[in-house]
Amino acid sequence: MSKELMYSLIARMHFRLNKLIECNNYDLLSNSVQHYSRRLDKVLTCYNKKLSPF
Repeated sequence: MSKELMYSLIARMHFRLNKLIECNNYDLLSNSVQHYSRRLDKVLTCYNKKLSPF
């Protein structure tokens, strides 16, 4: 996946996570927020591994 596609994916996921947080009245411990946050973490971890020179 190209850098541009990864940037786009990460930006869209951040936007969706923010919307989920708002819809759950800023309850960061709600199941839907936690679940989507973990998905975003996995994408960010994958992205960081691809960029890491080590």
